[in-house]
Amino acid sequence: VIAVDQDTTGLQGHIVSDNGSGLQVWAKKLNGKQSNEWSVVLFNRTTNAASMSVKWADLNIVGAATVRDLWLHTDLGSTDFNYTATVPAHGAVMLKVVGTQSKLQEVFEAEYGWINNFNLSQNTVVLANQGVANKDAVCSGGAKAGWLGNGADNYVEFREVYTPTAGNYNLTLTYLSGVNRSATITINGTDSVVLTNLNSGGWEVLKDVAVSVKLNKGYNTIRIFNSTDFLPDLDKVKLNLNKILPIHLIQFNGKRVNNINRLNWSTSEDMSASVFIIESSTDGKTWSTTANVNAQSNTLSYEFTDINAGSGNNYYRLKMLDKDGAYQYSKIIYIASSTDVLNIIKTNNRINITGGRPNSRMAIEVYNSMGKVVQAIQTIIPSIKLVTTYLNKLPAGTYIIHAATDEFVKSQKIIVN
Repeated sequence: VIAVDQDTTGLQGHIVSDNGSGLQVWAKKLNGKQSNEWSVVLFNRTTNAASMSVKWADLNIVGAATVRDLWLHTDLGSTDFNYTATVPAHGAVMLKVVGTQSKLQEVFEAEYGWINNFNLSQNTVVLANQGVANKDAVCSGGAKAGWLGNGADNYVEFREVYTPTAGNYNLTLTYLSGVNRSATITINGTDSVVLTNLNSGGWEVLKDVAVSVKLNKGYNTIRIFNSTDFLPDLDKVKLNLNKILPIHLIQFNGKRVNNINRLNWSTSEDMSASVFIIESSTDGKTWSTTANVNAQSNTLSYEFTDINAGSGNNYYRLKMLDKDGAYQYSKIIYIASSTDVLNIIKTNNRINITGGRPNSRMAIEVYNSMGKVVQAIQTIIPSIKLVTTYLNKLPAGTYIIHAATDEFVKSQKIIVN
């Protein structure tokens, strides 16, 4: 027991299971963060003796494990799936469990994450910009993290997320929210993923959202935050750390030809791919399945023609499944509609530029007859696809208006009287 208390791994115990009626199983790793050794306490808070069990699956142990009663100094043998003991009323049984093999931790409960602005338990009211860990029977661990966000430092982090192999992994965020919320996820301080329209349909309803993230070999830090608004309540994060996503997408592109959207993509040589699900959206937020393209063992390049695409905004992404059911998402590509082509129209001393993709950047430069830039503007294209600039201060003469976005470029000569 003293050795457990003084274990140099330095980890705190956490609840593995709680029946909600006073029977709790607590555990912590011993002799290294990636070891197969655990200290386990079966804790009976009720007034009657109770039969209690610890499951090896809850400790990420695969196969059999040996058990020792630390209070009685007695080896209890080996079992394949769990260990069960009768625990006296208001009593505890303290065990050391050693597995023959273990798998990587994949589930990270939000209430055990690093809540940077933690609202101490003695506070009985919600404090501004301070996250809390609250009990919630709906959630997987019987608790959740809430009141996060609405400030850059009011975030939750999952530290020391370990994998021995760098690569792409599925991250599934389980949350609760009765209104639309958003969240930004960063991996090791970079590679931001923004999730929008996070609404589970109620504050007592769980919902999952999945993204593909890139992890480094070794320990990783995952941060979830919202600097300007509140996050949804968070139940847990789950990563498929015991299976790296094998499909490697080399490129994914698309273009509009004769009013038809044509997509093409290519992968590295990998026999594990099963199917490519093409998903489309008109706003980049709400997605639907457009088609399924089966992977071919002798093919690395693929094409798809979307003959039903509308004339407006068109966004696409690939959901790439392997033969074991694991999946990852590609980047999102945007195919411009015919109305996105830039047009420059001069009216008196005003220049109207129409077209472009809403919410994308536009750079406008005005050149005089000597080729010198006399006016430069950086702006965001509004939803009405109309950008206006004025030429009041320019002397009479001939000028070139040059407008550019990520997708389009337009230059036009104008005369200022």
